[in-house]
Amino acid sequence: MRALRKEPDKRYRSVDLLSEDIRRYLDRLPVMARGDQFSYRAGKFVRRHKIEIVAAGVLAVTLLGGVFASLREARIAEQQRVLAEQQSARAERHFASVRKLADTFVFQVHDAIKELPGSTGARELLVTTALEYLNTLAAEAGNDRELQQDLAAAYEKVGDIQGQAYGQANVGEPRLALDSYAKAIALLEPIVAADPDNTVARSSLARGYLRRSRLLFVLGESAQAVFASQSAVAAFEALAQAQPDSATRAALADAYSSHAYTVDEAGQIPGGQNDTGVVYARKAVTILEDLARERPDDVDVAYKLAKAYSSLAITVPGDVPSPDALQESLEFHRKALAVDAHLVAATSGTNSKYARGLLLDRMNVALILNEIGDYRGAVENARAAQPVLARLRADVNNTQVRVDSANLAWPLGRALLALGEVDEAAKVFGQHATVLAELAAESDTLKVQYLRGTMAYGLAEVHSRLASSAGSDSAARLKHWRQASSLYAEAIAHFDRVTASVTLDHMDRHPVEGANAGLTRSKAEIAKLQRT
Repeated sequence: MRALRKEPDKRYRSVDLLSEDIRRYLDRLPVMARGDQFSYRAGKFVRRHKIEIVAAGVLAVTLLGGVFASLREARIAEQQRVLAEQQSARAERHFASVRKLADTFVFQVHDAIKELPGSTGARELLVTTALEYLNTLAAEAGNDRELQQDLAAAYEKVGDIQGQAYGQANVGEPRLALDSYAKAIALLEPIVAADPDNTVARSSLARGYLRRSRLLFVLGESAQAVFASQSAVAAFEALAQAQPDSATRAALADAYSSHAYTVDEAGQIPGGQNDTGVVYARKAVTILEDLARERPDDVDVAYKLAKAYSSLAITVPGDVPSPDALQESLEFHRKALAVDAHLVAATSGTNSKYARGLLLDRMNVALILNEIGDYRGAVENARAAQPVLARLRADVNNTQVRVDSANLAWPLGRALLALGEVDEAAKVFGQHATVLAELAAESDTLKVQYLRGTMAYGLAEVHSRLASSAGSDSAARLKHWRQASSLYAEAIAHFDRVTASVTLDHMDRHPVEGANAGLTRSKAEIAKLQRT
């Protein structure tokens, strides 16, 4: 009906807008023709997500109602214990039921929904509410080691939701996540010290060291990150010697892979070793390729193998990569992409962890293709990731996807510039510069700072191109060179914050070096134009 309206200003202004409305209707999204009424948009949202909404509602109501009632009864029974032995037994039964209920939500329900797109808010509600009751139980139970382990596991999951580095969807609060991991570690270390044969606690502690390491690194504390990463590797190596089962070997490989990246990016090796990150990355790939042959249907092993390929691809080029090293890096990135693409297809895109892995693979392939001069291939890879990115954006509570989107924008914008598509490159850089500025106010990590630098550098390059193409219009050229100079300086300021904490690899240094050279050139051009 809108397309047929007699008044021109009330019809669609272009075929593209009509096409977009049709696409949104087919995707069960709100359409412009229906207006912006809350009831209509809410109805659309509910119809798209009715399973998740009903599930989250049932889970939340059950948890809040059931746990509250059980805990209240348990406390009443505890207060009356002195009055009768029968009431004491009743209190103990209720204590056990509350703990079982909290454990069910932390370890079973949460893990069942954690990979679903759009589940971040429900996960946060489940775990933080259950954690409150576990804390209450811990205060009442005293030195119950088993309960302390459960509490540590809950803190770990809370940390993952708050701001896990390189992991699943989270709400973008890395400092709070670091505190949660520290609490988990503080609970586990005395347990492991008192009972070295407790392999469950040892594995949880090693995992805590690894998560803490990753987060310390993205927050710019690289020396502590390397130390924590080395502690995780040592702990997993000891565990693998004690029980060389497939799960422990896979965990060790994951630790090797993460340590490889941390050591390589931090530019320092603990204990004066001469190894580089690539040594650990190759160890990880060897272990996981063996496991993949033993367990070809194990999707968790496949996912870890894809991560290990990516880690090896990042560390292979070294500080000054040769053409052969770049080709080897590209080969490993493509291996990772093939594995993650299979996992995404096998789960019909419903697993956010696999989807994010595929997104990062596309970004990494685009980076290497830029490096070897295949700019059209870089654009194609970056754009092939857009459908995956769109699915991940459906989770409005997921801050990580905003960082990932900007991560992909850099190789896309760089390739567009190299192909002479200046306006399209400007659009990519400008859009993500705005997003990152907003994100920095919420979660100002080294990655956010680096990406802000790349967007400012990209925009500076756009103005540099425009200044060079302005011909004899000296006023226009001066205007563009001044904008370029300001943006180069802004990029350098962001990059300086990053390089004060970590050593950037060869490819990551490109925009840093480009910004410095660009600032020098823009100042010279401005001075030349002002003299004429």
